[in-house]
Amino acid sequence: MLLFSYSSFSQIIKFQPGISLSNTDLKYNSGYWQYSNKTLIGYSMFIGIDYLNDKYYNLSTNVGVVKKGGTVTATAPDEPIWRFNLNLDYLSLNTTFEVKYPLKYRITPFLSYGPRLDYLLNDNSLSGYNQFNYGILMGGGLKYDVNNFQIAIRSDYYLNFATINKPRTYIFSKINDKTTTICFTIGYKL
Repeated sequence: MLLFSYSSFSQIIKFQPGISLSNTDLKYNSGYWQYSNKTLIGYSMFIGIDYLNDKYYNLSTNVGVVKKGGTVTATAPDEPIWRFNLNLDYLSLNTTFEVKYPLKYRITPFLSYGPRLDYLLNDNSLSGYNQFNYGILMGGGLKYDVNNFQIAIRSDYYLNFATINKPRTYIFSKINDKTTTICFTIGYKL
């Protein structure tokens, strides 16, 4: 017990519920159609741990689910209105490096940056989509320490390195998303 207590010093177990704001980005070369995007407001839910905690930095690893997608409406003269809906659930794993600067009154602003991997949870009927997506997670927020607890608000942007769709799926060459999450975090210091 003493060895576990010593080795777990400065670790914070955390729970992060929040919302996701996502738009679908279509790449299709046509000057004939006009496109407009509608944001999908979804959810995000993560559990994680902060470790290697120093005064000015720490590592953070999280696993959870996030909803991505959106609605694209296409219009053209003398053509019916066309809509493309994307509503996808992903299991997401990330590890970020957080840089922080403690202020007075136990408030700590921070910035984070690191790799992430997403796995599509929707059923196999969506065979036109890649099962995996990967990229970078960039974010920031404010932490507040209260005894053994830490509460925080954070926002993260999901920068993708791969497209959502498989090549030459549908009539679009590339389908991607632009997703931001806003989360409330509650953590417990071990």
